[in-house]
Amino acid sequence: MTPDLRARLRTELIGHEGLVTRAYDDATGRVIQPGTTVRGWVTVGYGRNLVGKGLTVRESDYLLSNDIADVERELDARIAWWRSLDDARMLAIAEMAFQLGAANLTAKWPNFLRAVQTGDYRRAAAIIRASLLARQVPSRAEGYARLIEAGRFT
Repeated sequence: MTPDLRARLRTELIGHEGLVTRAYDDATGRVIQPGTTVRGWVTVGYGRNLVGKGLTVRESDYLLSNDIADVERELDARIAWWRSLDDARMLAIAEMAFQLGAANLTAKWPNFLRAVQTGDYRRAAAIIRASLLARQVPSRAEGYARLIEAGRFT
């Protein structure tokens, strides 16, 4: 296919498919929410079939890089002091924000964040270990707790 024909195909597909930036059911056109029954294919963007085609490693890496940048911006806006932590604790906070969402971390973990901010790392680690998160993903939560408690990578 020539570059001109490929550009025309791109224009046609954009016009016919339209851009939907959230996962949607291609049979109904509705954005998928938790609990949604999907009749067609889970689709995103300009008609990307996520079930049939999925994502390449390169596409996934691109999305991850964008998501990491988003987490950093959100943490900067919500708890700017996180940048003053050592690398191990910054990593734990960023990974928790990635997993839980920065808004949920700041809204639902105020005692944890207060303990980290005041340097009470033992208490912060105990809060992680006693959380629902620790029951849902025990090894991941224990990793966060160890990073917060020790302040170093082991």
